[in-house]
Amino acid sequence: LRARESGTRRPLSFRASVSRRQCDAAALSGDKTIAHRWSGGVNCLELDETERRYLLAGTVDAVVAVYDTEQPTKTDRTTGHATHEPLIRVAKGSAEGAEGGATNGGARGTGGHLFSVSCAAWYPIDTGMFFTGSFDQTVAAWDTNTASRVLTFHFDAKVYHISMAPNANSHCLVAVGTGHPQVRLCDPNSGNVTHTLTGHREAVWATRWMRGSEWILATGGGDGDVRLWDIRRAGSFMRLDASNVRVGEVDALEEALEAPDRGFIPAGPAPLTRRNVDSVPAHLFSDDAVRCGGSGWGGTSGGTLSRRRYRGGAYGDAAGAHDGRVTALQITPDGLYLASAGTDGRVRVWDLSDGRNMEMDFGYVPNDARKATQLGVSPDGSRLYCPSSDGDEGKKRLTPRPFRTLKGHITAACAVAVNGHTSEVYTGGADRHVLVWRP
Repeated sequence: LRARESGTRRPLSFRASVSRRQCDAAALSGDKTIAHRWSGGVNCLELDETERRYLLAGTVDAVVAVYDTEQPTKTDRTTGHATHEPLIRVAKGSAEGAEGGATNGGARGTGGHLFSVSCAAWYPIDTGMFFTGSFDQTVAAWDTNTASRVLTFHFDAKVYHISMAPNANSHCLVAVGTGHPQVRLCDPNSGNVTHTLTGHREAVWATRWMRGSEWILATGGGDGDVRLWDIRRAGSFMRLDASNVRVGEVDALEEALEAPDRGFIPAGPAPLTRRNVDSVPAHLFSDDAVRCGGSGWGGTSGGTLSRRRYRGGAYGDAAGAHDGRVTALQITPDGLYLASAGTDGRVRVWDLSDGRNMEMDFGYVPNDARKATQLGVSPDGSRLYCPSSDGDEGKKRLTPRPFRTLKGHITAACAVAVNGHTSEVYTGGADRHVLVWRP
């Protein structure tokens, strides 16, 4: 404060320092409770990007709930303890719709999901709409004002993750990762799947749009791969490699981000053609071949080795981003770095300018999830929140060492959301609770 008063410290530097101190001082709140109205664990938490106020939750027992994190439902006059009840609650398979708003009852499309709600996302422009994905193989669009379902996309596999571009002006596509290796892009305006991105060999567990470009999408799969796509062209233009072996063989992300128009970008390896795929003997796609790490075509479930085509047309073995399923992806607020978490117990940070692994050793983070998880980043990008399967929420500095462990959940922590305005952190776990951490 003395340096700020004397003018020797710049305002932005002072603000960043205060923000970091608030994040570091976060502890389990004793005067604020998010009331849970469900009987299963919490799969996902999403805070809206416009007002930083409304918290969206999806649970194992197919409940969808929306909370106002600023205005409590009731406050104890004696202790000042604030309780936040859900403004909207959609029950499992509720043909009558939701509590908290009018519905169009009767049809299946107006009620809740039939199985676990695995993911959720707010419409980036305002809070009037949100999307949810479920293990019932559907993605639903909801009108927040009426608490009713207005649109449904049907798929042929479980939906693991969805995301929307935060700064998109030319499209409002929803990226969907399912149990199928292909990434689907859905257009709410037309109600159809407009794009299919092919490259992963196993289920797509995580999706995340870049902050610097509305055309660039990052995905993580059960094959251990993290791929970057320009949705204006077929095939991924970058595949992240934890060993940094072939980073120079792939064009940098900068070429895609700074494209002057919307045309195709001749960057990265060319996608496999139909002729190339058809020429592969059928037995190489069998289960035995997939389980064989040295087959060249089949990838292992651990994602340790895969066959990759480089710019010269030659094939070579290269490690993936993780030695296990990629369960979470997150972009830093400045859009320069990508964080990923996998079932190999590792959390890695990638430089998006060239795709290099920053080789930050955060230690072992227990992760045995069989569904998508979440990562959180502080507003200044210096702190990373990593849920773990032992019930702890790890807070990491974006430097090569662990920083702090937030202990509160009884069982596995699965979800995290960070409020950039109040420095509050919301975490959800398999113990059904949504905990609030605040300075």
